[in-house]
Amino acid sequence: MKFGDFEDTILDSGEIIKKAGRTLVANMGKIIALFVSLLMLAVTFTDVTFTGIFTKDFASSLILLITSAYIIYFSLEDAGERCGEETEEFKVANGRFEARRAKISGDGIGALRGYCIDYAKAEFEFRKKSALISHGLTENELAAYLSGKRFDKKTDRVLRRISKIKPAELSPKILLGKERWHKRSELENPEKRKLPMLLLKLIPSTVCMAVTVSVMLTAKDGLTGADVLNGILKLSALPMIGFKGYSAGYSYAKHTLSLWCETKANILEGFLLSLEDKK
Repeated sequence: MKFGDFEDTILDSGEIIKKAGRTLVANMGKIIALFVSLLMLAVTFTDVTFTGIFTKDFASSLILLITSAYIIYFSLEDAGERCGEETEEFKVANGRFEARRAKISGDGIGALRGYCIDYAKAEFEFRKKSALISHGLTENELAAYLSGKRFDKKTDRVLRRISKIKPAELSPKILLGKERWHKRSELENPEKRKLPMLLLKLIPSTVCMAVTVSVMLTAKDGLTGADVLNGILKLSALPMIGFKGYSAGYSYAKHTLSLWCETKANILEGFLLSLEDKK
């Protein structure tokens, strides 16, 4: 086999894997429904009883299942998110964002800060006015409510909710950052938060280790087919939780993160156009 043919085969294999992942996510609901149906079909031919909720066996099994479910869910959620980042939707949105981001030079950060403040103010006013219009209210009524005037209970409740609307936080760090942002200043030294963040990330793993170390396993005597089916039934939730985690991560990257990249690209594009207008 020639090297070119081998390289094409590798690339084709990668594309096949991506298509398989997308097909799996698209049919996740059908897979879970089929799995549960087959499981319930098997359970139908057995005698079903429920054990006590506060028994020792129930508590120990529940702790193990919950621990396993958390590990499986978040592991596959991360895997699904990585797969979602390979979709065309995410690549197009992220590419558009990166193109706008590359046009922002260091000397434009100051102007971008001012643009972020103006944009956040305009967006805040839009959300507040939209909320008032959707309930048939006016800004004068909101101002009267804030001054102490009271209306009927329903109107007071709506105005109270609208009065709590706050401007969204927007900064150059949020717009230009590739990673998930937090609310601190872009001038903050990341070393200050490195150790606390690492310790926080270790908490789930520490809890899982504490559970697994404390477990003592003993073989069951006289294991029967009913015991095996009982074990399968107990573990049946884990594949469904794994499917859900993978699907959640995939959808998050494909839809939520893609939309966030598009939003940032649109704001940066508006900023770049404002700079051209000033020239």
